[in-house]
Amino acid sequence: MEVSWLEKVELACRQAFTGTHIPSHDFAHHQRVWNYALEITRNLDRSNSSNNDQAFLNLLVACYFHDTGLTINPGEDHGADSLRILEKWMESNPNLKLLLSQSALDAVRLHDDKSYKQQGLNQHPLSLDNTLAILSIADDMDALGYLGILRYTEIYLMRGIAAQDLPSKVAANLESRFQFMAQTIKSMPELYHHQRQRYEITLQFFSRWAKQDQINSEYATFAALVQSIVVEQKLDWKLLSTALQNHPWTDLKQFTQELVAEM
Repeated sequence: MEVSWLEKVELACRQAFTGTHIPSHDFAHHQRVWNYALEITRNLDRSNSSNNDQAFLNLLVACYFHDTGLTINPGEDHGADSLRILEKWMESNPNLKLLLSQSALDAVRLHDDKSYKQQGLNQHPLSLDNTLAILSIADDMDALGYLGILRYTEIYLMRGIAAQDLPSKVAANLESRFQFMAQTIKSMPELYHHQRQRYEITLQFFSRWAKQDQINSEYATFAALVQSIVVEQKLDWKLLSTALQNHPWTDLKQFTQELVAEM
């Protein structure tokens, strides 16, 4: 069922971000989250789901609408705005409205609460019916790896967080994300170990950044390039990639090469 709706849902997501400049949370982010969600579902026992077709449709819609609220509210508490955008779109797609369950709406509204424990998401085995849990894990997966480093840096700078405060704020958010992820996918060894490696890459980068001279280090230069090119000039990642490749790095040479490759 999700295949028949994929094109319409992707178009709605693209349209939602028209005129909004948030490369770290644009249509491509939602597309990656959907693909991560599919990767998670391949590791689940689907026989436990009451209705596979509905569960996949719920997940599809939640993945492609969860961050649309950032076009209205760039803060961390954008879930309610995302839900309003989804509900407005559903009014013009009454057939879809009849097919979705409340779990899709709840997932969009609650996904930006990274406390997790308040939601009780880690108290039960992961299942296809738990749209919020799968969305949260998939969303967290896109915060890991080299691309996750760039995404964290960009969105925190966009929110007005000073570069010197960035490493400590990322560390707290990153730890919360991975603790939940580890608890929920520990029964999927291959998936867990891969995500653990990506987590270590992100954690190591910000840990090293925290120990550097916050003004004169190459980490500060990296943040300044993201601030100038993406945040202030509102240019895309392709131009940032070119700037990163052209800069004479020493300590961050390998990092920038890996980042550009992921970009």
